[in-house]
Amino acid sequence: MKALHKFLVILLSIIGFNSCSNEENSIKTVESQNIDPSIISIQLIENGSSNDLQQNRILLSTDNISITILENLDISRTDVFIDDNLVESFDEVPTDSFNIPVQDFEDGNHELTIKILSNTSVLASKSIDIKIDNTGPILDLNSIASTIYYCRENAVIYPSVSDEIAGISSVKVYIGPTLISEFNGNDNFVLELDTQLYEGAQELSFEMTDIANNTSNQSVSIDVVSLLVVNIDFPDNFTRPNIDTFHVILSDENGNYLDSETHSDFSEVIKLCTEDLNFTDNTKYKLTFIEEFENAIYNIYVYSDLTKSIVGNSITFQPRPNALSVDTNVMDLPFYQNGYMIKSAGRGYNYVYINDELSGHFSTSYNDNLGSNKAFIQYYNTNDNSDYQWMFVDNPNLISVLNISDFTTSNVVNSSVQINNSNDTPFLSIYGFEDTVSYNDINGHQVFWDASLSGSNNLYNYSYADIFNDNIYSLRVGNYCKEGVGLPPSSISVPNLNVSFNYTGNTINFNGVSGYEVGRARLANQNVKIEFIFDGNSNQITVPTIPDGLITSDITELINNGNLDAVQAVSEDYSDFYSYSDYISNVLVTSNPFYITSSVRERIFINNNSNSIFPIFEFPYFERF
Repeated sequence: MKALHKFLVILLSIIGFNSCSNEENSIKTVESQNIDPSIISIQLIENGSSNDLQQNRILLSTDNISITILENLDISRTDVFIDDNLVESFDEVPTDSFNIPVQDFEDGNHELTIKILSNTSVLASKSIDIKIDNTGPILDLNSIASTIYYCRENAVIYPSVSDEIAGISSVKVYIGPTLISEFNGNDNFVLELDTQLYEGAQELSFEMTDIANNTSNQSVSIDVVSLLVVNIDFPDNFTRPNIDTFHVILSDENGNYLDSETHSDFSEVIKLCTEDLNFTDNTKYKLTFIEEFENAIYNIYVYSDLTKSIVGNSITFQPRPNALSVDTNVMDLPFYQNGYMIKSAGRGYNYVYINDELSGHFSTSYNDNLGSNKAFIQYYNTNDNSDYQWMFVDNPNLISVLNISDFTTSNVVNSSVQINNSNDTPFLSIYGFEDTVSYNDINGHQVFWDASLSGSNNLYNYSYADIFNDNIYSLRVGNYCKEGVGLPPSSISVPNLNVSFNYTGNTINFNGVSGYEVGRARLANQNVKIEFIFDGNSNQITVPTIPDGLITSDITELINNGNLDAVQAVSEDYSDFYSYSDYISNVLVTSNPFYITSSVRERIFINNNSNSIFPIFEFPYFERF
């Protein structure tokens, strides 16, 4: 019994000792609800002033917090908690401001609690909801495609940047060391890339800062790819306002519509684009140019077998002389003799003989002063071309009577051309140009024209006025034409060559001359003429689809339904071109007349309606040979 008592005494002693030990190593607090928590004032010190810390404020590790007790209490300790975690403990009440280590906590919603204690009893406790944000904004990489396509406008990117807690303060975007854009606050993030500077592979770097001053950096690789097929560069006054309308259509090689634009009548660059992401530099396409005159006459030019590698990025049209005002008049010819040819023709004017009168029109004004105020008049004996007279007059629209004394034989040159391998009578016209500008835009005067040269033994004679520094000629014998710089050669051998073509099922079937670089074909119906220009080696050329609403519906239906007649086809060989690509790059792309870069052009033609070739406009100019 004594032994049991001794054991209980020892056990109680041990239990009592351990209880004392726990008391000394932890502070036991007793919650009290007797004091209103509003006596605890939690303040944020900013810019030297103190304000109550507001609910749901984002608390930063750099924020200066102060605590004030509004009643005189016996306070032995002040504890600071975030959620259930003690983060600071002060003897009595802290007299200085302090920082709270929010960087140790996860982003999100938390509770800041201040407890004031007397010994181990909590006198009062006050809690405020706060937010903690230690992470900078995040760029959603999926918001930026790896390939950015553009055409008419610069490349546009819509990056998605978010910050769930603090919100975004600023976003800076760099390519390399260059700052290319900066956004603030809740701006709509629309990033526009200057594609003249940034095309191809690029690295976008985003430097993002939130309102809590957290900064993050992310990068994304992109490839900036143009869907532009070609630019069409128009000068001022290319068309006549309220008279001409000019449309451009882009089609694929099968004639399917891709894009179109209508020229505004002012200097501009029209961009034609594709949505085909697989379109390469060697993908074939067509360009259709529609010149619409007062909604009544349609001259249409379709260039096929084009590629970006052939055309490049741009076609540049040069200024061309457009007649802005026209006079008509009649000149009496009291001297006229039967058997003579009197004719006056050139850019912007044309007079023909009718019943002892020279009747026609003359353009009195041009855009950009590109026209001439002169007209050349030729008068010669068709049976003896050496009997040739001429006059070069100002303002023929003001003349009512011509006299033989007005003409001269000065500077008349008599010449001839030998025609070999053909007994057909040749046609010949010769043009003269007043200056380099008029030569470059085919703004000339016809100094000789005869549809049936006189001669014998295949030697044919002609005369002309040698008053211009620059001349070009156009000569036709049978189904052969030769045109070029200067005057006709003294001898021409007509090749025994032929072309053939037909039009069926919206397709032109063409068999040209081997080695001739360029092919042409004309389809027409009443007031619509469509000139097709294509690689001379091509055998099938499709007619492009005209989109609804671009021109009048009756013309659109006429073309799209194939209600067109096959008129003529031509194979062309150029002395200084060796491929269709050479022709396109030297003629279409620069809009230069062919003779600027190739001195001679030969043609073999077939015409379903005539033994002659119908004149063909030298697009984009209004002169035709």
